[in-house]
Amino acid sequence: MAVLEAKNLIKKTKSKRWSKQRQNIISCAGKLFWQKGYDGTSVQDISDAAKVNKAAIYYYFENKSVLLYEISMQITEQLTNQAQEIINSNLPPEKKFEKLIKNQVIWALTHLYNTSTALLERRSLPPKLLNVIIAKRSQYENIARDLLEKLLPEEKAQIISPKIASIFIFGLIFSLTQWFKQSGEFSAEEIASKVYLFIIDGIGLH
Repeated sequence: MAVLEAKNLIKKTKSKRWSKQRQNIISCAGKLFWQKGYDGTSVQDISDAAKVNKAAIYYYFENKSVLLYEISMQITEQLTNQAQEIINSNLPPEKKFEKLIKNQVIWALTHLYNTSTALLERRSLPPKLLNVIIAKRSQYENIARDLLEKLLPEEKAQIISPKIASIFIFGLIFSLTQWFKQSGEFSAEEIASKVYLFIIDGIGLH
């Protein structure tokens, strides 16, 4: 029994170490892709930043494209999971929408490198991997679109459909990553509040 427990502990420790090292590589790659671009970043650059040898990079990721895919998928999955939790909550639709918008803004601005990389460099993905990301992103966008269909006043919905409104909203939010500075005048939370007010005023939800 003691031997089995010891083996399980070793296995668990190795798993944590594996996950931590893998996430370290993802974080370093995201920052480099943001700073130098996907094409301008070599595997050697990533290994230097992550303080691992190149063999370790290929141990965790088949190639640089898979690494970019993992960055993009992590962002998309985490946003989708957050959104689904909000939708499944007992909050009224208006509060769900508010929380959805603010959470997305804060997430984008507090995960700046990887979010920017996922947005700007995904065109560098092979078509097969890109299609997976697009399908997952559509799942996320549909959550917001369905909520907008319940909230948009009829007269507004005749002018701007929930689909178009959601495209405008996502475009606005993700454009924030292009100019936001963590040392700037406003915090991510303050910007999230201002963006939410701007959006509900624009689509007539106030």
